[in-house]
Amino acid sequence: MALPPPPIQPNPGIIPEHVPMDESGTEIDVSRANLPAIPDTSPPSSAFLTFLSGVLGNPNLRSPSGDVVIKQDTLRLIQEMISVEDTRLKKMESRMDAIDGRIALLELNRQTSALNASHPSKPSYARAAGTHTASAHAEPYRPNISPPSRPSLQSFKPGKAIIHSDPNQDEIRKLDRGFLVQRANEVIAKLDAQVQGEPITIKAAQVLKSEDVIFFSKNRAQQKWLMENKHRWTKDVHAHLEATPSSFMIIAHGVPKDFNPENPSNINLISGANNFGAGDLVKIKWLADNLASPKQAGSVVLSLRNKETANRCVKTGIYLNWGHHRVTKFIPRPPQCWKCLKMGHFGQWCREKARCGKCGDEHITKDCPEGLGGIKSCVLCKEGIKLKVEGITEIDHTPFNVSCFFKKSWLEKRNQYQRQ
Repeated sequence: MALPPPPIQPNPGIIPEHVPMDESGTEIDVSRANLPAIPDTSPPSSAFLTFLSGVLGNPNLRSPSGDVVIKQDTLRLIQEMISVEDTRLKKMESRMDAIDGRIALLELNRQTSALNASHPSKPSYARAAGTHTASAHAEPYRPNISPPSRPSLQSFKPGKAIIHSDPNQDEIRKLDRGFLVQRANEVIAKLDAQVQGEPITIKAAQVLKSEDVIFFSKNRAQQKWLMENKHRWTKDVHAHLEATPSSFMIIAHGVPKDFNPENPSNINLISGANNFGAGDLVKIKWLADNLASPKQAGSVVLSLRNKETANRCVKTGIYLNWGHHRVTKFIPRPPQCWKCLKMGHFGQWCREKARCGKCGDEHITKDCPEGLGGIKSCVLCKEGIKLKVEGITEIDHTPFNVSCFFKKSWLEKRNQYQRQ
């Protein structure tokens, strides 16, 4: 059997066709090898520019003074062509924006790949287990966008408007939540209530054990409107809902002691001297009983219905009896019931049994037969010791003192909630 012919040895002088070479026999950049030659002529102009150039360059359309005279039909044609050209350029600009976006994305992917190649990371369990998602192969990096601020996040949380009910009535607890929501929305819709152009809407309602009602709104801005205008809509929702107009209290300092805040004429006097609106100032009272004080002046609390008026007084002060007085905001004490002595609500809305802060019997403190004053121990902490409540160490204080275990615990919980 004859043997096959030996294979032909490659000729070193012959270069394969797929390897580009220059005249000296050196390999050249393959990225430019198969590209067509660069044209030496400019691309043709658009039809509009060509037509306009012909009109402007036509000597028959020139006046003796050199002006170009264009007929009405030619002018209409030019206007139509301008509109078409404008549309074409806008489309071209939109396409270029899309191309630029894709180029930017490709460049970002290239940089990310280069970064991963230069900083290889230890394979994670997900990679070893066969996870091939893009997130598994991407190196984590610090985001360039900061998270939203806490006030921004708070603004998106649902608003809660708490409306008190008449403590002498118990019909509210029997009402269906759907009825409260539907009725509240009907009343608010009649008022055409809006915040930042968006109608205010009640999303839900909840009746508390105290028979107060929580109305849930979309956000805190709507809650603010509901609370500042609660006297305008709550009574129409149900007759047993109680809501007085919101008051904004300020303190005027350095008021002479001969001033009588109980005189009704002084309300009109202060309102006129400070350009208050009708009904803005509703009440005046001394901040503290200073009859026994040797000082010749004290501080009075002014209750205003208008928030803007209150803020203006804080900035500018007020005028009283041809004198100017400094004004600060009134910071109320934490709510404590004068009826049952518990924290978190006021006696006006209390449904608990009365308790005397002096003797502990079932009557309010001011009606104690032993008289006012002279409270030496806390009836709440005394009862807590009998019930073996942990944490009570002493009782030598009044129920209204911050040393009270129950008052201190309530304040700590409130502060913790506010920090969240």
